[in-house]
Amino acid sequence: MALAANENTVSDNSNDGMEIFLQSGDLYFGNAPTQVSTMLHSRTAISFWHPATRIGGMCHVIKAEAPDGEQDIHYADGAIVEFSRLANKYNTPLNEYEVKVFGGVPKDEKDARQHEITLDTICKQIREQGFKLTQLHGFAGSSRKLKLDLATGVITSREIGADKQEKNEVERRRAMAEQAMEIFLHPGEIYFGKAPMIISTLLGSCVAATLWHPDKHLGGMCHIVLPESNGKQCEMKYGDCAIGEFVKQISRHTTDAKEYVVNIYGGSDMFPDMQKSSGMKIGDRNIDKVRELLELYKFRINEVDTGGSHSRKIRLDLSDGSVGIRKHGKPAEG
Repeated sequence: MALAANENTVSDNSNDGMEIFLQSGDLYFGNAPTQVSTMLHSRTAISFWHPATRIGGMCHVIKAEAPDGEQDIHYADGAIVEFSRLANKYNTPLNEYEVKVFGGVPKDEKDARQHEITLDTICKQIREQGFKLTQLHGFAGSSRKLKLDLATGVITSREIGADKQEKNEVERRRAMAEQAMEIFLHPGEIYFGKAPMIISTLLGSCVAATLWHPDKHLGGMCHIVLPESNGKQCEMKYGDCAIGEFVKQISRHTTDAKEYVVNIYGGSDMFPDMQKSSGMKIGDRNIDKVRELLELYKFRINEVDTGGSHSRKIRLDLSDGSVGIRKHGKPAEG
């Protein structure tokens, strides 16, 4: 299964667009007018922003390097490699990005020395990957909320924990993070597993199918970009390959397709003028193909929320099968 960048709390702001909130170990990459924020305590946050295209993101890493050379976005080395992959995907040169590093608040003198080593290592990793480091900032005294505005590249910093309400909100988010890990799927990615787990994605013309088993509390989600592979190498971005992978997974878990609650989301007409001139409605084609495949494999379709001209944030909780849907009027990545 593909482990994608994680994304947690999303709140709409009518003036500035969506705000994506990152817990420690999370990563987000997207485009304006999205804002990306995090609560920075003792760890490190890294922001990436491309001025010409206004795309970029942020990660909140727990350490500089993953153990035993693993590629894990919880660590700076894995997160920086992931940002490099995403930048290349959008054909944007790495050296055109403005990259900023923010160190958290050290707990004591020993921790302060370790912070210094960590920041030096991260800065070295950024340069080695080919990015341009434009700012290094270490905080002292208290924790901060950082917010990156992808429309302007401006990062605001504000002290947190000063009042009781804000402290309670921080503790609530910490508790949520401890109870269930959240996996964010990028286009062409798929995940199938057991509770406690939350799976989310952001959809435009792409389609997501969610599966949930009420008795065993397992299931998954896929983010489909194109309807079928047509003889090409089978990748999870194709509907026939992704649904086929779900069939394999439910068989491995000794379950039957009819036992799952299945929902379909997405397939928006994000660029109607362009698609009208080309005659290609990729959203509709994705919806039709996914429905056809699910019915072919005897899945029970419970809910369908497709079409329209808005992006959707989908969030599936494998603990209870609930699906949260946030609709927004701006294009999404997929």
